[in-house]
Amino acid sequence: MSPPSQIPVSLNVLRSRKLSSESAWILAMASKLAGEPTETAGEVLSDWGFESGEFFTERRARGFLAAKQELVLMAFSLEEEQKSGQEIPVVERPSGEVHAACYEAFAELEDVIRSALRLLEAEEKIIWVTGHGLGGAVAIIAAAELDAEFPIAGIHTYNPSCAGKFQFADWFDVNFLGRSYRFEASGDQIFSISPGFRQVQQLVRLDLREAEEQSAEDSVVGPEPLVRYIAKLGDQVEIERLKRRENSPTRSEADDSGEGRG
Repeated sequence: MSPPSQIPVSLNVLRSRKLSSESAWILAMASKLAGEPTETAGEVLSDWGFESGEFFTERRARGFLAAKQELVLMAFSLEEEQKSGQEIPVVERPSGEVHAACYEAFAELEDVIRSALRLLEAEEKIIWVTGHGLGGAVAIIAAAELDAEFPIAGIHTYNPSCAGKFQFADWFDVNFLGRSYRFEASGDQIFSISPGFRQVQQLVRLDLREAEEQSAEDSVVGPEPLVRYIAKLGDQVEIERLKRRENSPTRSEADDSGEGRG
């Protein structure tokens, strides 16, 4: 199922640079959209209001770079077999040793991405980065590589693979403190972490127990993790919107209380 093209939140929420259910939901949908066919991705991004886009389809990683006024959104998807417990080759970068396959996937796109960002004069824009699984690790490495020239406003990943070893992880968490979040939930497929690697980002754990219990009762195989994330975050957005409506006085209530009277 493709991400819904009509989202009930404004992309203006991404201008705040703050963690919220709305921004997490949009970025989760974008993360899924990164693996969709270009035609589908282009249609959805256009519906969302993005005015231009660069699609990555010919390389190992898939994804896109989309822009709307001062907003830039990058999303990555990488579909490669990852066996539990296997030794992961690394590449040495100034920030430390990183996952070789994920770095190479980004490196194949780096010139295209930097050229597009320079064309957009993105140094002063609000740049968001996202990805899921191995695509999340690519997103982390992309943020680390681009941040010096194009400051990253925020990065959200969803059940990402480990992007690098301890030195890189320490560097990343210091440099991206307050603007980098990793979403996980019970029941996610977790690969054993290779020696010397560790996860980065501030953890946000989603409680999907209710949905999992419903699937068990119905004897239905649950959807892939990212679809569950989107559904859960979407529910949170709707609940928060209802609460805001309930807490906002109606016009008649405001009149009865004497608000607005001289």
